[in-house]
Amino acid sequence: MKLKLQLIIESDSGETEVVQELAELERHSLRPENLGLTLSEAKELLQEVQRAMVTHQTTGYVSQQIPCPEMWKDPIAQREASDRVADALRQVAT
Repeated sequence: MKLKLQLIIESDSGETEVVQELAELERHSLRPENLGLTLSEAKELLQEVQRAMVTHQTTGYVSQQIPCPEMWKDPIAQREASDRVADALRQVAT
């Protein structure tokens, strides 16, 4: 048996934005000890889901923070915008 696990991210309007294959698992013999995921498979799958979600959310956040061109004429506003993006990325890293 072969299982392919995909992550599908949809927009608020229901349109598919991302389809990403997360894992492919194989089970050759169907025995009680082979049921479900192993701990290492579960950890790997969770890591891939987290990576995909954080990447998508960070990209969306950063694109929402892009200011209008007029704002970039003000160095204080430019620094504040850069600080907000840096803060968001630091929060994602922790």
